[in-house]
Amino acid sequence: MNRVTSDEQIFPIGVAARMLKISVHTIRLYERSGLIILKKNESGRRMLSEWDIERIRCIRKMIIEEKLNIGGIKKILSMQPCWIMFSECKKEIYESCPAYNTTEGPCWSLADRPEICADKDCYFCPIYRGPYFCDKIKDSIKKHIKD
Repeated sequence: MNRVTSDEQIFPIGVAARMLKISVHTIRLYERSGLIILKKNESGRRMLSEWDIERIRCIRKMIIEEKLNIGGIKKILSMQPCWIMFSECKKEIYESCPAYNTTEGPCWSLADRPEICADKDCYFCPIYRGPYFCDKIKDSIKKHIKD
């Protein structure tokens, strides 16, 4: 898969659904499940970027080709060591963080995030954004374990 870098939200959710050959309901399900973060425009409409489209393609690949369900994908994404990525996240903080202690979902999808990251926009967070998770997530986890 090619890495897409455009973050400009140019596709309304309905157009994105047609491009992906899935329903709007499916995209909203991925959003509710915490697999994707969607931005909204000034009028509150969900808009997607090329990057968002590629992320959904990756999710579809994991479901269709790899036979993973949403719960399985959430568990895989929860393994990303976000606490290692941020130098300000000290041991006493991450040891009480649900992202460190559970596999219920990726860090950006958890409601009870520590104060250190509670106000951050996860859409642009390096954990959510990279490395491009579909084919590189295992490499990312291995890299952080070695460091």
